[in-house]
Amino acid sequence: MKRKLVACLIVTCMLLTCLPLTAFGSTTLKVTSSGIRNGYIQKVYSYSGGNKSLPLKFSNLPADTKYIAVYMYDKNYNPASFVHWTAVNIKKTSSLKAGASNTVSMIQGKNGYGKNGYLGPDPPSTHTYVIKVYALKCKVNLSKGYSLTKFKKAIKGKVIASGSVTGKFKH
Repeated sequence: MKRKLVACLIVTCMLLTCLPLTAFGSTTLKVTSSGIRNGYIQKVYSYSGGNKSLPLKFSNLPADTKYIAVYMYDKNYNPASFVHWTAVNIKKTSSLKAGASNTVSMIQGKNGYGKNGYLGPDPPSTHTYVIKVYALKCKVNLSKGYSLTKFKKAIKGKVIASGSVTGKFKH
């Protein structure tokens, strides 16, 4: 009997560590962008078309959200996760306007070109981009120019909800 109970507890713990945050009642944010039409990112948000960060709207923010974090990456790049944008400590809001990376108070990390801030898509063929938005329960301790690894470590344990939007880009 004890062996079965211990085995059951071990399996339960293993399953719980693999479940996403939403499995524990955390909210899933609905993320949309008017800069993505018919599944494609508009040229003005590309590197060669103006390099403005996409407008984003997010709904279903938990009441205890204090800050927002954003992570945009190229899903097709090898190695996966070519960083196009990371931003933290954006005061709670339900939207970011086009070009917010240049106008809104936030701390931005290095993109795939090693520069701080937003880097619009500019792939040689059609690529898929994912923009993840995180609702955070508190501010994170990062300085301008942080890496993706530091971003992930800094938001760990502070995320109370998340969601994403996906768009493709081709020249």
